[in-house]
Amino acid sequence: SSICAFSTVMRLPNWLLPRLKPLGTAACPAWARHLCSVSCSSAIEAQNPVSTEHSKFSRQFLPALKWYKSEHGHLNVPQAYVVPRSAPEPMRGYKLGRAVNNTRTQQKRSDLMDWQLQALRELGFVWDARKYVFMQRLVPALQWHKNKFGHLNVQTACVVPDDEDVPASLRGFKLGRTVTNIRFRSDFVKTNPMLRQHLETRGELTQARQSAFSRRVVPALEWFQGRFGHTNVGSGFVLPNSEDVPSQLRGYKLGAAVNQIRSNHLYVKGDASRMQLLQN
Repeated sequence: SSICAFSTVMRLPNWLLPRLKPLGTAACPAWARHLCSVSCSSAIEAQNPVSTEHSKFSRQFLPALKWYKSEHGHLNVPQAYVVPRSAPEPMRGYKLGRAVNNTRTQQKRSDLMDWQLQALRELGFVWDARKYVFMQRLVPALQWHKNKFGHLNVQTACVVPDDEDVPASLRGFKLGRTVTNIRFRSDFVKTNPMLRQHLETRGELTQARQSAFSRRVVPALEWFQGRFGHTNVGSGFVLPNSEDVPSQLRGYKLGAAVNQIRSNHLYVKGDASRMQLLQN
């Protein structure tokens, strides 16, 4: 009966239930019956994990994704990201980064419903974060740098500015650090020949290395040889911030660059003329 349901939801004491049963539904005022209805629905939903997940997807996950995209211009959400207090109240404190990571895992396991997949595709959900950064941020950012400065000798400290003439998805992108990691650690391209080929075909990787080699490596080695009489550069050597060092070379980690040349043939692989230049 409704009294039994009400007592279960509201956790009435056992001694009170026998006294309420003879009264029937009349003992439940309208607000109590409404509360019972809402609570029962919540209890049923809690007992049905699938229903609960679908509810969270529609009421929390999608709205939070839309809000993030409106704020940042993309959906490459960091794994540790939590929706801040400045967001609308229902989603404040929501662990969106974790939810995004879980959604990617669900997609790999084919656990997402068709309507969920469709909703995420329409929103522009990022399924592969590394590929997204490469294709949608790195490559366009390199093109922006080339258009802006006429070359691809990207300095490590270069960050795409937060200007109106820059696409929202590129603003704040740490282009210099990303390019440096590609040069010295082969980020993105080490285990993905297709991405490496993409950069090589477009000329970004080749031009960037050529520019770095001619503008920094060679002048830095020449300075080192003039200063010390040899080119046996230690792996930890950094050009000093002194007046006798050209301004564009100050702070340059020559030792790290030379170490990469020795171990990975950075800059010189497949280029006999550069190898000869270094040997001389």
